[in-house]
Amino acid sequence: MDFATFNIKGYKKGLVGISKHIDRHGKELKKSDSFEDEAEKRVATVMGFHIDPSKSHLNEEWVDTGGRSIAELVEKRIAEGYTLHKAIRSDAIRAVA
Repeated sequence: MDFATFNIKGYKKGLVGISKHIDRHGKELKKSDSFEDEAEKRVATVMGFHIDPSKSHLNEEWVDTGGRSIAELVEKRIAEGYTLHKAIRSDAIRAVA
């Protein structure tokens, strides 16, 4: 019998930590205190230790972000897709990873 497990985390704010993790900015991860919660901080810190800066030139960009941050892209997508007149709740989940 086969099993698959996965974790989904909703982000209400604080996309800085996950953004640095996705973009593999190891040195910035170790110095940053901008995390949603302790679990995100722990994962980002551990992943930062495994990043080899000498191989950064091998990274590939699969999506052209135009130099914008993930937070900016998320807000842009929400603005494009949300068509109701009622304001979005301040504690609403903005992104899922």
